[in-house]
Amino acid sequence: MSLISYEQARPWAAAIKEAVLMRKMPPWPASGPLGHFSNDWRLTPEQIDILRRWAELRAPEGDPRQTEAPTRDFADGWGMGQPDVVLTLPHEQKLAGNGADLWKWVLFDKTFDEDTWIRGLEIRPGNRKVVHHANVFIITPTAKADWANFPDDLELDGNNSSAKVGGFNSVTVHVGLPGRFSFAAEPGAAIRIPKGSRIRINVHYAPARTPETDRTQVGLYFASGRIDHEWRDLHCKIYDFKIPANSPSHEVRGSKTVEAPITVYQVGAHMHLRGKTYRIEAKLPDGQALELVNIPKWDFEWQLMYTLAKPVKLPAGTVISYVATYDNSSANPLVLKYDTPNRDVTNGERTVDEMMGGYVMHTVDGEDLGLIVDGRTGRATFPVSRSSTR
Repeated sequence: MSLISYEQARPWAAAIKEAVLMRKMPPWPASGPLGHFSNDWRLTPEQIDILRRWAELRAPEGDPRQTEAPTRDFADGWGMGQPDVVLTLPHEQKLAGNGADLWKWVLFDKTFDEDTWIRGLEIRPGNRKVVHHANVFIITPTAKADWANFPDDLELDGNNSSAKVGGFNSVTVHVGLPGRFSFAAEPGAAIRIPKGSRIRINVHYAPARTPETDRTQVGLYFASGRIDHEWRDLHCKIYDFKIPANSPSHEVRGSKTVEAPITVYQVGAHMHLRGKTYRIEAKLPDGQALELVNIPKWDFEWQLMYTLAKPVKLPAGTVISYVATYDNSSANPLVLKYDTPNRDVTNGERTVDEMMGGYVMHTVDGEDLGLIVDGRTGRATFPVSRSSTR
């Protein structure tokens, strides 16, 4: 339902009261005090009490003269505003409605004729009923590569990565998940799309029982002004694990070592429906431990990125631990709804398989690109210092 106006919200007063008292809404799976994350959606106790009393008083409108117009403008459906570049799937994707997962790798038509710097992007699903998640990649040809040899539309059973094409480099830009179909880099940081590159999207279509179509779009937002850092991810993904049948709390761990001093701005994680908890923490060389994020109750439908209110600096030699636990038992209602607890579960692309991934978005402290980027084109117009140290 829409909650933009009083008239739209009024019929849902009782449901709103219940949702906020149970802290189901706004969704925020991470723990920690209010103020630890700058994008924290949680309501304060005072705000919850106001909504409770409003509902119990039969949801009065209040003084219409004090009503403010909505301040957020959803420009043509784009949560981040109108993009500088909109990429649309070249062809309408058709789903047979046979109840099976479907993976498509689709190459967008646009070729970037110059190095282009972006501050963020947004994935806008054309059909939210079936677009489960979508990953965006930069595909860059080597000197002898020919785009004619690169498939522009592939259907891959199980998202089989063996379909990679020689002569092309692939870099992940964004993993679009429920609640996380966009990203924005910190000011002064950006992602480079090299000259000659194109964008590819990998779309996982959830099982549909009726025929469906989709025309998903990706919006790109140009960087502007001085750019000193590339936006990076210290990504940990574990492939070799097995969650035993009927296990109520199985743990999977991974780690990454910081090679040069970094500043961490955002953290996040990825699991499927057996996810139970997730924690990312950093152990500094002096033995001090810092908790970056703790998700004590995993929510498969809301896999967010958490922006630290105070960026964390980590020295070289810091070890970042990524710790996930899974509930593959009958106590997990999602397992009973979609699968069975009576089987071992391993890494896989299907919703009923599992994944273990963690994201630590950061910049490298010693990096000094010293670029001035034209916000109208995304091109670096004046390098003011030597290039990246990477």
